[in-house]
Amino acid sequence: MRNTRRAASSALRETPSAGTTRPEASPAIYCRNLGKHFDVVDGGTYWRVLFGLHASHNQVAALQQITLEVPKGKIVGVIGRNGAGKSTLLRTLAGVYTPTAGEFRVVGEAAGLFELGGHNSRFMTGREYATQYLSLRGASRRELEELIDEIRAFSELGDFFERRIHTYSTGMAARLYFAAATLRRHEVYLIDEILSVGDEHFQAKCWARMRDRLRGGASGLLVTHDWSAAIRLCESCYVLDAGRIVESGSPEEVVPKYLNLPRPATDRACFAKDLPQEIQGVAGEDWQYQFMVEAPGDVDLEFAFSIERLIPGLEWEIIVLSKPSPVGRGPGRFRVNLTVPELPLPAGDYHLNLFLSEAPHGMGESINSSGLDTRGWTYGNGIRLRVSGTPHCGRIAADFNWHVHA
Repeated sequence: MRNTRRAASSALRETPSAGTTRPEASPAIYCRNLGKHFDVVDGGTYWRVLFGLHASHNQVAALQQITLEVPKGKIVGVIGRNGAGKSTLLRTLAGVYTPTAGEFRVVGEAAGLFELGGHNSRFMTGREYATQYLSLRGASRRELEELIDEIRAFSELGDFFERRIHTYSTGMAARLYFAAATLRRHEVYLIDEILSVGDEHFQAKCWARMRDRLRGGASGLLVTHDWSAAIRLCESCYVLDAGRIVESGSPEEVVPKYLNLPRPATDRACFAKDLPQEIQGVAGEDWQYQFMVEAPGDVDLEFAFSIERLIPGLEWEIIVLSKPSPVGRGPGRFRVNLTVPELPLPAGDYHLNLFLSEAPHGMGESINSSGLDTRGWTYGNGIRLRVSGTPHCGRIAADFNWHVHA
């Protein structure tokens, strides 16, 4: 099923005639110059709304000239802060809102994972909700019992499944709604923050189910403020700000621009400015990295590092996070040797992050030292670590050791 909406007309639903085929290269979701404006309603114009007239000449532009594509079999992320227009975009694509400008197309049966539940669901039991949800989506009587049992099992509600939803906690209700909405496979998923439901255990189940659906060839659009979710699910990403797309690319490129983290002032101490953007290592062999630290000011220096694995669309993991090690007291220049015996990393690409800080003084002071300089991929100035060699180990060794000599 191909669904197309244009600003100047109602929805056009096109079903390919027999014998016609769509090119596989055509995107699952396509937007071109999509816009959505809302009238500003006040007491003096409320009556106009009742008669279906424009409320006023004052409008709020929730979306402006949105152009994006979701390739078939892929999930694309749209990240943005609260009020950026993420939910409006998703509801427009789902047909809840009619666009004011531009056009979009959603190819295939779509499932909208947002505002799950419905306004009257809170007075139903979990079983009644599951029955109604499945019946509205065409499940036969023979299928109902088995499908309802699957929803109950996935949601892990136990005896609460037979109780009314208004007695549930927010997390319990979200588990029920997610279990029902993702039970059957769809061609397209429109997802709004839904993977954050429940506790850590249930979130892991949500991730596993969505990965299973996507591996089956489904496509999707994830809108979220959680940039780590976009990294784990999406190979490409857009940043939405004040209703406009301001960045696009891989999550690795887009996330640092979205975060826009302030870099520490480096007037008291900093890493040398000639640090390379890429360094090499060999799996199973001793690895050493040497660099300089400059401290114009009078400061006690500490150094820490981390190594992260970032594979957009698959995983983001902090593999190593070291404790701070003393470097020396400024002013002066210090040579730091970071040594890892028998580098226990499988061959692949990693990110090395460096942290320079001032050591805390006195028992009464905070254990958190103050940051002086940082090199990391989330700041846009990290160092890529390329590990070569045969991937003889599939996981990181538990006894990861390192030494710092200054």
